[in-house]
Amino acid sequence: DILVFRNEHANKPSFSRSKNDYIDDIHRAEKYWGFKFKFYEDCELQSGRPVITHDGYSIKFLDNIIHNYDLILCHNPCEHHQDHQTVFDIVRSCSRNYQGKILCYESPHYVNGSKFFPNVFIDITDTFHHKLELIKCYQSYVKTNHIKCTESLATLRSCKIENSKFAEAFSLMQDIIK
Repeated sequence: DILVFRNEHANKPSFSRSKNDYIDDIHRAEKYWGFKFKFYEDCELQSGRPVITHDGYSIKFLDNIIHNYDLILCHNPCEHHQDHQTVFDIVRSCSRNYQGKILCYESPHYVNGSKFFPNVFIDITDTFHHKLELIKCYQSYVKTNHIKCTESLATLRSCKIENSKFAEAFSLMQDIIK
């Protein structure tokens, strides 16, 4: 499942895209994945745009579903996008009772590279084309440099894995092994 901390029904779900463009992007990605995303729609609205808050409501929402999964992927705390930092804080709060693995990923456009220290590397050579196709689903947001940055970062991260062409890097927040 993919959980989106954004209210797609808000008047302006994004600063840079129209509501219709945003929804079209989501629907293209859902079609590619083959399932519907889950939305946390209780985001506070300011000027028609949802604002994610790290509070008891968002934590309770995630606490109620997080235990259904053995792996959580979330933004890392080093990103400079305020919504991504807040999502990380919510996941970190919910980790107190969570009994699985949490990996923080890097987003090429939002990482302050000097602070992200990956310690988990996964070869994605065989599936990298899917990653690019999924990124392209977000037509109203993705520019040519998004693809270039994604390819470059995956190539850089592959240097840690012998005979790898593309890799994904993560920072391990937690791994409970029973």
